[in-house]
Amino acid sequence: MSIQADQQKCLDFLEGALEGLGVVAAREKTQKISNLIVGSMSGQWRLFHTPDHIFQVGLDSDDIEVISALFHDSIYVQVDKDIHSGLLSYIASFMSVSDKQIFITNNSKLLNDASLKLCLMTFGFDLGQRLISTEGQNEFLSALFAAKALEDSLPLPILSQIISCIEATIPFRESDHEGISCSEQQYEKLKKINQVFEFSWIDDDIQKIVERGVRLANRDVIGFASESPGCFLDDTWKLIPETNHDLWPLSICTISTYRAALQKMEIFLSALKAESVIRKYKNEPSDEKYAYLIYSINRNLEIGCAYLGVKLLSCAVLEALSSRNFKEQPSEILRAELAQNSMLAASFESPLSTKIDEELLSLLKQKRSLELGCDEISSPIGIFILKEIGIENAQSLLYEARQFFSGELSSEDFLSHCPRDLIAGIMSSTQLPSNPK
Repeated sequence: MSIQADQQKCLDFLEGALEGLGVVAAREKTQKISNLIVGSMSGQWRLFHTPDHIFQVGLDSDDIEVISALFHDSIYVQVDKDIHSGLLSYIASFMSVSDKQIFITNNSKLLNDASLKLCLMTFGFDLGQRLISTEGQNEFLSALFAAKALEDSLPLPILSQIISCIEATIPFRESDHEGISCSEQQYEKLKKINQVFEFSWIDDDIQKIVERGVRLANRDVIGFASESPGCFLDDTWKLIPETNHDLWPLSICTISTYRAALQKMEIFLSALKAESVIRKYKNEPSDEKYAYLIYSINRNLEIGCAYLGVKLLSCAVLEALSSRNFKEQPSEILRAELAQNSMLAASFESPLSTKIDEELLSLLKQKRSLELGCDEISSPIGIFILKEIGIENAQSLLYEARQFFSGELSSEDFLSHCPRDLIAGIMSSTQLPSNPK
């Protein structure tokens, strides 16, 4: 979809939601906001957090959820490496930057600004606080942009609900040391906001606001619960280069750069708990749906980590073999060599090891919707490794691969742990040197 089509779709979503809330805003204003949202999400690094993502998150939602979805990823500092100048004009007076760190401006007079005060109370932040990327920085700034952009059009109780929805999209949060979930914490914050701003919400109103945030937050990460592990991996492959800019341009990168990016993702996914991905508050979602989502996420995390593990093992072998030549081969050279060699292509048809995981093999054969520079190398070699030594031996060998990555094992020490026939086959296909120089 073109940027003009995205801007029109965003405008339609925004104006439709505002009208549903009884507000008819000037076209000049809604057009400007829509263009800013789409412009901020169409930067060169954006591959997953794009306009398509916010449209999907806001689909089939109520009006407050739609508006929240449109704004919730508008600022993503570690991806964009900056804040869009058009958005910055709304929030610049409330933030400062020092040594590449963003702080909330420490000026008590700013508390007279109702939009800022609502954001601070909703997020539990203070004036002068340093914002941390993994602890609500982007969501806070996006919520503040939303509040300032809409404060002349929407009453404070509605703005507060939008801010609360955006806060709910801070991902991967576990319960605190007392076992209180982030949704339960938000309920308590909303009770205080209701009292301070005299919104006249009853308890049922506050419960529904929290439930709305849970719905939005769960749609934001629903890809983790995809029924297709391939779709989950496609989303993962779009996320990897968003924050690993060394991979760009995506068609050209070294094996070690590619491997380092995959390593970061594998470490993240292996530590992730399904319960910190999907939220549950009261009956949102239902017990049955929640159990299914948890099951689906655990399945995708398991196979996703196994998939990344095979890719990393492929990289370890290639890095170790390349080091014999004292020069790492660029990915495009290795791809050309693989294309000219039929050995790995033939391995697709060779007999399966009884220990191999059929689903994992199928995923390695598939092309991702977005291919990174070394995918065409690591996938066929990964398939070859699995068929030669089986999944259990491959997972065992991954332990030595990690030692090699960390410098605990030299390249030759790592290769000595690998079966000779395996290394001989890979050397033959890539034309890498068989002996150290």
